[in-house]
Amino acid sequence: DAFVGQTHPAEAVGECKAATAQILAWLATSWHREAIGTEQQPGTNDRSTMQLATRLYELLIQRFPDLESLEFPEIARDDWPTQYKVAYYYAELLWKMEDWARCGPAFDRVVELNPGGEYTSDAAYAAVLCYNNLYQQQYEGRERQTREEQSTSQQGRGRRGRRGRRAQQEEEQPATNQFAQREFTDLENGMLNAFQRYVCFVNNSEDLPQIKYRRARIYYEANHFEEAAFLFKDIAWNHRDSELAEYAANLYLDSLNVMGSQLEPNRVECLNELEASIDPLNGFYCGSEGARSAHPDLCGVLTTLKCNVLRKQAEAYGNNQQHKRAASQYVRIFRRHQECAEEDGFAMDEVLYNAAIHFEAARLLGRAIQVRNVLIERFPESQWSKRALYLVGANFHALAFYEQAASYYERFATRFPGEDGENCTEEQIAN
Repeated sequence: DAFVGQTHPAEAVGECKAATAQILAWLATSWHREAIGTEQQPGTNDRSTMQLATRLYELLIQRFPDLESLEFPEIARDDWPTQYKVAYYYAELLWKMEDWARCGPAFDRVVELNPGGEYTSDAAYAAVLCYNNLYQQQYEGRERQTREEQSTSQQGRGRRGRRGRRAQQEEEQPATNQFAQREFTDLENGMLNAFQRYVCFVNNSEDLPQIKYRRARIYYEANHFEEAAFLFKDIAWNHRDSELAEYAANLYLDSLNVMGSQLEPNRVECLNELEASIDPLNGFYCGSEGARSAHPDLCGVLTTLKCNVLRKQAEAYGNNQQHKRAASQYVRIFRRHQECAEEDGFAMDEVLYNAAIHFEAARLLGRAIQVRNVLIERFPESQWSKRALYLVGANFHALAFYEQAASYYERFATRFPGEDGENCTEEQIAN
């Protein structure tokens, strides 16, 4: 630097730079060979020597960006140091040191410097291995799980008794923040690029399902659920013999569920896709007794999922202010899916109550009254029936049918003496 900073002829500066680069390259490769050895002689495996060599490689990469323009008359031309060669030697040494965080980006740089170079194929594969090892360190213990927070949230939702707008907002708002999409880190971007290269160029490999799964998992961890769902589905459908297929299927369903019921606005089309995926997945993984024994967790989820999805579709319409569609979905559940009444936390009286609430929000009071009368008749002892009895009176009152309103108010007062119906309006969706 001092020599270059002074006034010297350009030729002299070039010779000085070439001599310096030659010394650095010679010393770095000498220490490199000493540490890792050659075919004829084993290396010392001394980590300090490796670290010294990597520092010299870093100097060459950082301080000699014009390495290709220098000449080295004392070296055979084929052996002249270049940025491409030095970058590969540097990455190779980081691999030997098991420095996974640095060797992935280092091999990436080799690929970028010369996509058609002699080391590029090896470098591209080595980058995948580096990132794969780093992935194992970072995601160990949770690679095959959905978020514990989401599981807790879903368990709470399964038994909730309230369905009003205020209660839903209180429950949904934290989830929206929790599942908000974030930017990828530099490391995640490096992993994604390396895994994508591998998937594109390696069609038949035992490692392919694992690489695909880990690529999908990175999208999932960053809350990029649309991309994650697409990639997990590919594994669940096309790599069913992989040990990761069942986990991919679960995470595919989970990603659709988040988009359909946790994010704002709720994407009902994702819940529709979730519903449409249940039968194919049942066929893939639960079609025989042996298959069910091999995939007990997934088959258990699929057994109860149908009814939950139907309800989530209705909730999503309601959250999106599509009240008529929400009400129609609840009525559909009651009419066509009575088997759902057998599911834990699934009550048909509540389904009818919700249908009436949404018909009322859609200003369809006549249909709200019809549904509430069915609720009163079919479930006379239900807490929802009690509320419905009062609300039918309120509906007739709003329509100025005072005689009918008085009749229902009287029935309510007779059956529930001492109550004025105030608690029965708490859950109404505001018009």
